[in-house]
Amino acid sequence: EQASDNQGAWGLTGTYARLPLTHRGDPGCGVLEVCDAHGDVWQLMGTFRMGGGVGFHQVVEFGLGVTHFRNFTADDTDEPLVPRDGDNDFTLAVSYGFGFGFSTRTQVFLVQDFATMWHQRHGLSGSESNFVQQRTTRIGLRYGMGNRTTRR
Repeated sequence: EQASDNQGAWGLTGTYARLPLTHRGDPGCGVLEVCDAHGDVWQLMGTFRMGGGVGFHQVVEFGLGVTHFRNFTADDTDEPLVPRDGDNDFTLAVSYGFGFGFSTRTQVFLVQDFATMWHQRHGLSGSESNFVQQRTTRIGLRYGMGNRTTRR
């Protein structure tokens, strides 16, 4: 992150997770085409954060980026599942929560994220939704490093 003023910052966030899921519509799952599986989820987001300072404060964050899904495998057979080459979805996130600053450089926070991912309509029936909503609760510690210079 790069501070834009006393209590705001622009940044870039990257995440990775290997997640359990229920996969539907792939012959690799067997006769019913439904199976327990795992997949890799990568996310890259440009972020803007407001809130900070010493003491109790509110935190508001916005994120815009892409979520990449790949490497889906069936748990029972370890067979690869579609999409074999991965899939990218546009992602928008808004977060709100609270923090407590111990100093101008150190704070703890509790934030609730609300994200929406837009998936292409290709391969979906008319009744299926092409977007997913994701809710995440984050608890963390932020520590500022480096020197801030002021102009005179």
